[in-house]
Amino acid sequence: MKLPKHLEVVIREMCKVVGADFDRMDSFGKDKDGNLWFQQYTWTQKESDAFGKWFKEYLSKNKEARQEFMTHPSKDKKYLECLWQEVSSQWGWKLAD
Repeated sequence: MKLPKHLEVVIREMCKVVGADFDRMDSFGKDKDGNLWFQQYTWTQKESDAFGKWFKEYLSKNKEARQEFMTHPSKDKKYLECLWQEVSSQWGWKLAD
């Protein structure tokens, strides 16, 4: 799957959390067997929260990543939290029951 540089870093890290193989995924959200990969995995609220912390720290420490993800790059904690919520809803795994 070809993604912007830092989005790929983020999704690769998300895959590690749930044991998904990033390299089996394509840009249409399917794995090489034709299954929708983002529906095959879940994470707990604890895993999601820990990953959100990692994500916000990654952006806070990486100017290039902020520029890729943000229209107006900022280290503001509230802005980073809002961005995490957006990324989580778009790219994050479903929460386990």
